[in-house]
Amino acid sequence: ASASGWATSLEVGERIEYGDLIFRVISTSENEGEVEVVGFEVPGGEDSLIIPGTVMDGNDTFTVVSIVENAFQGTGLREISIPATVKTIGKDAFAGTWSQYQSGCKIAYGGSMADWCDIDFANSDANPLQLAYKDVTKITLKYMYQNITFAGNHIFEETVVDFNNSYYTFRISDDVKVIKPYAFYGIGASSIEIPGTVEEIGESAFGEIRILGTNSYSQMERVVTFEKGEKPLVLEGKPFSTSRWTNENSGLEYPLVKEEVYYGREL
Repeated sequence: ASASGWATSLEVGERIEYGDLIFRVISTSENEGEVEVVGFEVPGGEDSLIIPGTVMDGNDTFTVVSIVENAFQGTGLREISIPATVKTIGKDAFAGTWSQYQSGCKIAYGGSMADWCDIDFANSDANPLQLAYKDVTKITLKYMYQNITFAGNHIFEETVVDFNNSYYTFRISDDVKVIKPYAFYGIGASSIEIPGTVEEIGESAFGEIRILGTNSYSQMERVVTFEKGEKPLVLEGKPFSTSRWTNENSGLEYPLVKEEVYYGREL
């Protein structure tokens, strides 16, 4: 036992069954234990994925810090809850995962937007946000607005135009400096706003984004506003690799410069 009294008989690599999930011990150092989520105890047997921030083994508490690759691949889900303690999500953790309902999968993240932007996603299919809606229409964008929450708050701002039309703005919060790769891969919105406080945007952070205007069910025009910042903007690879752009309302001198995209900010 340690001086603080924390002790465990488990070794790194051993598994813990907790609720309907299986976890694997990855650290028992410094009087604290850490585990990663391996998957459901019965693969495909659940449609609700609620990951706790900590798990117990006897009197020992382990913090959940990671989701392994392929953990929930091909699973039909209706809701996902991920705690703020999770810092890494492995390759294809949600590959082939599908929403059981046309209204999409409810996704609740326990941390802030800054916390989400700091998660290490191994690839696009490590990010579950794209499960929040199915086909891109006005209706499904409303589902995405309703289905995704960070720390209990919607991450989109809804503007109701009239009974049949609403506008959904996705704004990165002002406390975000770095948006890591794949952070918002596959999301949908009417517009995206990136504040000047953002200093770095990772590879495919906004890959395969779906932008829908208020007047067309099929419009795929991308409208992104970059605010000017005091520091250079570092772009890793192609953060917006699959998107088309307009400079509408950007207010910037160079909203798009072919391969060298810097949106009025020095690289």
